[in-house]
Amino acid sequence: MASFHETTRKYFNSNNRIRELQAHSAKVHSVAWNSDGKRLASGSYDKTVNVFVLDRERMSKDLTFRGHGDSVDQLCWHPKNPDQLVTASGDKTVRIWDARTNKAVATVNTKGENINICWSPDGTTIAVGNKEDLITFIDVRSHRSKAEEQFKFEINEISWNNDGDLFFLTSGQGNIHIMSYPELKMQHVLHGHPANCICIEFDPMGKYFATGSADALCSLWDVGELVCVRTFARLEWPVRTLSFSHDGKMLASASEDLVIDISDVETGEKVTEVTCETPTFTVAWHPKRYLLAYACDDKYERDQRDRDRDVGTVRIVCPDTDTQLDKVGKVGEICVKGPQVMKGYLHNIKAREDIIRDGWLHTAGNLMLEENYGKMPIRLLDFGMAAPIDGKDGSTGFLKDMIHVVSNFIAMYRIRIQQ
Repeated sequence: MASFHETTRKYFNSNNRIRELQAHSAKVHSVAWNSDGKRLASGSYDKTVNVFVLDRERMSKDLTFRGHGDSVDQLCWHPKNPDQLVTASGDKTVRIWDARTNKAVATVNTKGENINICWSPDGTTIAVGNKEDLITFIDVRSHRSKAEEQFKFEINEISWNNDGDLFFLTSGQGNIHIMSYPELKMQHVLHGHPANCICIEFDPMGKYFATGSADALCSLWDVGELVCVRTFARLEWPVRTLSFSHDGKMLASASEDLVIDISDVETGEKVTEVTCETPTFTVAWHPKRYLLAYACDDKYERDQRDRDRDVGTVRIVCPDTDTQLDKVGKVGEICVKGPQVMKGYLHNIKAREDIIRDGWLHTAGNLMLEENYGKMPIRLLDFGMAAPIDGKDGSTGFLKDMIHVVSNFIAMYRIRIQQ
C-alpha cells in the first residue's frame, strides 16, 4: 500500500496546474482564504483589498475594498464568519470589512503604523501589531481597544494557539514568546533560532506549530510539549511565509528562493515544490482542499527596478586606513553601503560616528582576501575566532547571509493559484 508521501507526490505530479490572476497595481503583501474556502482575499501596497470568488474550478474577482490611506500590510478572515475580513494598514487604522455589503463595518484608529494582525479563534478579539512593537487587542463587538502590550524587542508576527488561551509572538532575537491569554503574562520563551524569527503558523489539527527564520530554516514544534521535533532546511534564504494544509499533513514554506517547498509534516520529506520565476512572500492553503494560493513578484517590474536602483555594495577595507583591500592574504573589515543601510542610532551621535563613516557601515566582521574580488571562495575570519573558517560552505553561506541583510525585499504583483 502506497504511503501518504507517495500518494500525495503522485497527486501533485498529475494535478500541477497554475492559474494566474491579475490582482493589484503594486506590491501584494498578503493572501488568505475565508473559513469556507469560497473566497480569497489579497492586500496590497496600492492601498486596496481584492476579493476573489471560487466557484467549482473557476476563480473570478468579486469586489475591491477601498478606504485605507496607506499600504495594506496584512489581512485575515474571521475564523467562523466567512463574510468578515480584517485588515492592518500603515495608515494607523484597522478596518473590518463585510464581503456581502462591499464596505467597512468599522474603522479602528491605532497608535502606529500597523504591520501584522490576527483574529482570536473564537472571533471576539483582534490583535494588531505596529512598527513600534506595540500589540493592541481590539474587542470586535465594541470596536475599541481593550488591552495593549508594549515590547522592548522587535516583534515580527503574532498568533493565538488553536484553543485561544495562549498568545504567541516571534521576535528579532530568534525567540518565540508565549503569553497566557487573556492575562497576558509571559509563560515561556523558546529559543527557536539563532537569527531573526520571522513567521509563525499553527496547524489546523492543533498538534504542531511552525516557525520560519532568517537562518533559512523552518522549525516544527509540538504544541503540547513546546519542543522542536524537526527542521526543514531545503530553502536557502530567510523563510518569510508558512501555511499548513487543511489536514495538517503538509507544510508550504517560501522565501526569496525561486521555489515554494511543500513538505510532509510527519517525516520532513519533500512532497513537491512549486517553481517560481521570482521570490514569494505570502502563501495560503485552501481550508478544505489541496489548493495553494501565493503571491509573487512581477518579473518584468522586478528586472526594471533592479536596473534602476542601487541595491547596495559590500567591500573589505583595511581597519587602520579605511582603504579598500586589494591584496591577496590581507585581513580587512566588512563594510556595507546602500539605501538599505540604517541612518544611525536614535539620539546617539557618537555611536553613529563610530560605526558609519563616509556612508559606509563598519560591521566589525573580518575577512581575509584569498582571491581577487568576484572570485569565490574566500576565507572567513570571524572577529571572535582565533582560526579561519575554511571551505566553500562556511564562507559562501556567511557572505550570502550578510549580503541579504543589505538587500531590498522585492515587490509582488500577481497572485498565483497552484492546484
